[in-house]
Amino acid sequence: MNPKRLPDPADVPWITARGTLDPAKFPIEVPVRQCLDPSSEDFGHRCRFLGSMASHGRVDAGIFLLGLLRYYEDDLGVIGTVVEGLGDLHDLWRSPYSPSRCRLR
Repeated sequence: MNPKRLPDPADVPWITARGTLDPAKFPIEVPVRQCLDPSSEDFGHRCRFLGSMASHGRVDAGIFLLGLLRYYEDDLGVIGTVVEGLGDLHDLWRSPYSPSRCRLR
């Protein structure tokens, strides 16, 4: 059996030189794909991870979470989980993409 070789941390941009995860550089596709099924056990974890990504400068992750609020507006249980993910999100409200700065035309 051929053991699977782990990638060199230098080749993975979301792993820092100290070996820790940098949420700002993690690809958004994986947690987004896992947030499409609210019945999944990982749904809450992925929402919180997207919130962490957003609080580290990934505005797209915060916008996706805000979209989940609208998409699941009739399911209070799911909305509560998404709101938990938004819990650490402070800087999005100051960004130009903030819902408070958007105007309907």
